[in-house]
Amino acid sequence: MTSTVHNDCQTAKKRLLKDLVQLQSLTLQDGATAAPLNESNLFEWQAMITGPEGTPFEGGLYELHLSIPCDYPIHPPKVSFKTEIFHPNIYQNGDVCIDILQTQWSEVMSIDKILISIRSLLNEPNVNSPANAEAALLYKEHRNEFNRRIRNDIDKQLQFCNETK
Repeated sequence: MTSTVHNDCQTAKKRLLKDLVQLQSLTLQDGATAAPLNESNLFEWQAMITGPEGTPFEGGLYELHLSIPCDYPIHPPKVSFKTEIFHPNIYQNGDVCIDILQTQWSEVMSIDKILISIRSLLNEPNVNSPANAEAALLYKEHRNEFNRRIRNDIDKQLQFCNETK
């Protein structure tokens, strides 16, 4: 039993190293970047994504945490936003609710593809399966208020960054 777990972790480590090489070609100018939190643990990652241009999230910079299981890529990582974000598919605790991390998971998915999908989700929420009912309602019925709230959050983010410089 122990050797099976060890072999699964070894497979995951090999795959994560491959994902890391793919990610090294991405920068924040591409909209996403990620790396392990430290060299000794390939199963906990920090990622950054930028809000897509032409969306209410433009100008926002979002930190995410990825907790990757030992049997990756058979099972998906758990992804959560560390930066506060108001979005129909993101729980208030930051956990991401997206089908590719649940029922539509595929072993061909990689960390870079996950981040690109989450970045796309910012502008294309699934309001039929919301993690945040308030955000989904505002998005569907009061889009201007939804956009205002996003912009307000980004303005707070930028103000905080300027104050800490």
